[in-house]
Amino acid sequence: MRGSATGSVLLLGDDASIASTASHPLASRMGALSLERPEDAIPVKVFVPGPLRPYCGGARELALSASSVRATLEGLERDYPRLYTNVCDETGAVREHINVFVNDEHMRDREGLDTELEPGDTIIILPAVSGG
Repeated sequence: MRGSATGSVLLLGDDASIASTASHPLASRMGALSLERPEDAIPVKVFVPGPLRPYCGGARELALSASSVRATLEGLERDYPRLYTNVCDETGAVREHINVFVNDEHMRDREGLDTELEPGDTIIILPAVSGG
């Protein structure tokens, strides 16, 4: 059985507000969802870089409950769909030009989207920087 993440999101920033979460019909679209039960979810922070802040009400940090990187991204899709579409593609994969870190480790150096989270972990979304 597969399901979508549950929990609540708290915006931290100039326009701080609390948004409740609701189930999303994500399970019918994607096969590789996390099995997230409320008792599995733990508090984590998501750092949002400046270029992506317009897609989440200007917040630089989001606090939510999730047990894995995948569940964190599902929470972003549910509560901040515009932010999510800038981080993940239509298949649910993290876009090539976006890096996702758990604390100071890139998720690909751990268990990818299935990386389990610990209380107090920070997810950092970092667009790639390039130029010449």
